[in-house]
Amino acid sequence: VRIQCYYTADDMRKSNAKEALKIFKECVAAYDDYVQKRKTGETDETLEDDEIALAPKALVAQVAILLGLGEEKEALEIYDRVFTFASVISEYDFRSNIISVLNAAKELGSKTKIGAAIKVFEKTLESLEKLNNSSLWDETSFR
Repeated sequence: VRIQCYYTADDMRKSNAKEALKIFKECVAAYDDYVQKRKTGETDETLEDDEIALAPKALVAQVAILLGLGEEKEALEIYDRVFTFASVISEYDFRSNIISVLNAAKELGSKTKIGAAIKVFEKTLESLEKLNNSSLWDETSFR
């Protein structure tokens, strides 16, 4: 499974964001392919928990890059998918992913991007409420 490409993309994130974005997308596609093959019985390969955790981390990285590029709509669509991993990864990893996105949103300094940051925080609170994750909801609302 090519999900390990996460590390390659992470290394080039600052020097070549657009190429890193492409590779992060490939990581998620590799995970999706793995899940599909497991469902259809095409593979009996299993991923370790730390490998599975790379898929939402790749999604989070995409969100951060896209927010930085001003691609708010695509970033928010991808961010929705991060919440689907709440029951797949550890609570610690899930919390770390959400906080990473919130930190990326807080770093959007220009007035044109502040609207995107507000939408990220609103989406976070809404999604956490649906997941009944009150402790992370409280933590987010204080930010």
